[in-house]
Amino acid sequence: MKIRYTIQSLIRFLRRDDGAVTVDWVVLVAMVIALCMFIYSAMAENALSLGESTAGYMSDKTFD
Repeated sequence: MKIRYTIQSLIRFLRRDDGAVTVDWVVLVAMVIALCMFIYSAMAENALSLGESTAGYMSDKTFD
């Protein structure tokens, strides 16, 4: 009797797909966060380079 109940419970568990949506959202959010981090790192490097070149240009200029 107990084995039959256990097998029926296992079959019910395997047929449910409620958790699949959660897994999809976790993967999707992780990909969005990774993309944001990649974009931020690319922009941060370019912003620092632009800032340094602007500072160099401005320091070379003299006011007459």
